[in-house]
Amino acid sequence: MAENPIGELLGGEGEEGGGEGLTPGAGLDPTAAALASDAAKTDPELTRRASDYFARQSRLVEIQTEHLHEQRSVLISQLKIRRFIDGLRAILQLVLVLVVGGVLAGLGVMAWDAAHDHGLVVEAFSVPPDLAARGLTGQVVAKQVLDRLAALQAQTQSMRAASTYTNDWGSDLKVEIPETGVSLGEAQSYLRAWLGHETRITGEIFEGPGGLTITARSGDDPTPPVTGAAGDLDGLLEKAAEALYARTQPYRYSILLSQRGEMANAHAILVKLTTSPSLQERAWAHIGLAGDEMIDHGDFGIAEEELHEALGVIPDFSPAYRDLALSEAFLGHDEGVLHAMRSLERAITRRPGDVSRNQDAFSVRTARISIAFEKGDFTTMAQLSRQDGRAAVTFGHDVSVDALPYAEVADHDPLDAQADAGAIDAQDRQGLELLSLIALERGDASALTLTRSVGAILPQIQFLGDRSGVTSSRKADATDVALIGGQGHDSQNVHNIVFRDDGPYLALAEARFGDPAAARALAASFPPDCYACQWTRGDVAAIAHDRATAESAFALAIADGPDLPKAYVERGVARLGWGDLTGARADAQKAHALGPRYADPLKLWGDVLVRQGDWRGAKAKYDAALPLAPHWAALQAAQHLAQTKA
Repeated sequence: MAENPIGELLGGEGEEGGGEGLTPGAGLDPTAAALASDAAKTDPELTRRASDYFARQSRLVEIQTEHLHEQRSVLISQLKIRRFIDGLRAILQLVLVLVVGGVLAGLGVMAWDAAHDHGLVVEAFSVPPDLAARGLTGQVVAKQVLDRLAALQAQTQSMRAASTYTNDWGSDLKVEIPETGVSLGEAQSYLRAWLGHETRITGEIFEGPGGLTITARSGDDPTPPVTGAAGDLDGLLEKAAEALYARTQPYRYSILLSQRGEMANAHAILVKLTTSPSLQERAWAHIGLAGDEMIDHGDFGIAEEELHEALGVIPDFSPAYRDLALSEAFLGHDEGVLHAMRSLERAITRRPGDVSRNQDAFSVRTARISIAFEKGDFTTMAQLSRQDGRAAVTFGHDVSVDALPYAEVADHDPLDAQADAGAIDAQDRQGLELLSLIALERGDASALTLTRSVGAILPQIQFLGDRSGVTSSRKADATDVALIGGQGHDSQNVHNIVFRDDGPYLALAEARFGDPAAARALAASFPPDCYACQWTRGDVAAIAHDRATAESAFALAIADGPDLPKAYVERGVARLGWGDLTGARADAQKAHALGPRYADPLKLWGDVLVRQGDWRGAKAKYDAALPLAPHWAALQAAQHLAQTKA
């Protein structure tokens, strides 16, 4: 009997075919089922057979559903197991990646450290058995050499940034202790030897007929042997360490020699360094040579040549601009100071790190103070001077000075300047100079005595050395010696700061409170390239009613400092006194354009307008000047009068 009555009814093939799994409703066409259902309504046998067929189909569906449910449970379990295994595999892979990555990272860090290692390693020295028996083993000797090298480095005072040295040890100084077997320490040593730049010191001590001899090496480069009595081992180690220091740290050693006063030896080292393959060493060698010329010989011409050589090696080299500004200040070249300080500030911005970070900050602050001074911006100068607890700065011709009272006296505030100057030693040149300026501002005749006191101290300032047969137009001359009283000093050894910076104060004091003839004689000897000297010579001539000499001197000053407002103000004040209102007003306008935060040009302009009968215009100028010089008594009085007249 056929198993599929509906299939038979429709002429189908039923379930034959050998399929391995039944699918619910397999071989059942929906249209055929509908036709069979209609036929079964009139055929009882067909109805029974169809009913049996549908019952078997229902059972088959139930069995298949149950089977699928069981398969689902098994599949879910398998999926959970597979997910766990996959997760475990991922964790293991991650751990492996982390381990391998950590190893590679560690090796990378070790390689990076090795490549950037500039430290000092002193290996154990080879020593005679009798020394070792007394406790002076090779490691002990190495430690003593290391201690002496560290002491020499600590004694060397330099503003140069440690990172700029070809061989910079920093604080990484150590004695190497040999290790046995393969270890991480040995691996690091191999990497440093392969990739690094560390300085390795080796050496030996041996006994001979002359006593003990110490031979030390930096790498494969030996220092001269040091021989001496066996009882003087400490002295021999000191000499060996110094020889190593000279070989491995030549620039620092030259500084150390300079500190000891061994100028010739220091100079020779610097000259040799000017041919170094390292740009940093060459540039710094020129800086050192320039310092020798300025400090030891007073030869500013050669010093500035050396500084320009340094800038030729490394453009935007801030130490060169710093020293160039100092040299120009010593020479009285205010225009040069202005440009050098501006270049210094730019150089530090473009190329920081040639000196220490603190020195960079100090230099920027000094530059801004000096620029403010040259431009007459004494308010900004005072604000900058108050920063960082009023730390001393390089200002004018003085290397270390508190600029605040100078700013206040220049801003016509002698009371605050006196208070901020504090107690001043009678032998303090800077202090007496400041007191003389305060007295000049007050119109006090004590300025003459104070300025003469400064001249009495100045002969004590001498160069540390001299070079016979070397001449330069920048050296101090006989005029400088005469200025300080003819104390019998060699003119090659007298600092020309005497002439260029304190001479003008003395001439002004003499002209106002002392001997006008002496003031004019002194002013007549001023060099033509000294900015303050020339406008002071103009003031002295104006006081003596010598307009021709005054105009000539003011013109020289303006030619030397075309970007500076001071000489224009001084000439304008003199012209106002001569009744030249047009010339005085032109000078006031020019000075204000050059120094917009300078109170003096505005007051001069207001004074000219008063003479022209323009009280309202004068009041406007005085009002603009008062915030810039709020304690200027003469300005306050002029503003009050203009306010009542306007």
